Amino acid sequence: FTAIYPLHIDLDRPDDTGWTIRQVKEAVRQVPHRGAGYGIRLAAASQVHDAADICFNYLGLFTQGFDAPPFQGEARLDLANRYAPQSPRVWPLEVDSYVLDGKLHLEWTWNGQCYRDATIRQLAERMLTWVRQLSQHCRQQTSTHWTPSDFPLAELSADALDTLQQRIGDIEDIYPLT
Repeated sequence: FTAIYPLHIDLDRPDDTGWTIRQVKEAVRQVPHRGAGYGIRLAAASQVHDAADICFNYLGLFTQGFDAPPFQGEARLDLANRYAPQSPRVWPLEVDSYVLDGKLHLEWTWNGQCYRDATIRQLAERMLTWVRQLSQHCRQQTSTHWTPSDFPLAELSADALDTLQQRIGDIEDIYPLT
């Protein structure tokens, strides 16, 4: 199932790839219950909200294609026609992603009245460049860079954890003193 919820990410160091990865990881981990129930709580509170301009949807990790058993002949991952043509679009731009057989796939759908094809191609190329940069950064790492949510009991700030990691090196776990 997919949980759709708003996510605001402050990227105060856009040129620091490692910091950016850790900021995104922390922002996602701070979402209560991984976003489950957000829409229900919003409706129950009778709140009106504006939909975001873009929706990123990670569909998951698949180790086999949809044309292989047990799905053979029963299902295909066809994102292009997942909405009825007469259905209104919720988001002017959607980027669905999934990993299939170790490869990241990105599927872009957009409202042609809001975006030109050339604009989407340019965004897709920029995203591809960024994904390659992230991948290269991760492959070059020789040690794990932890974030505060990796050690929730310790209640450390990111800066305190970075300092601790620089002093100690490999960290297995951190517990608060009692």
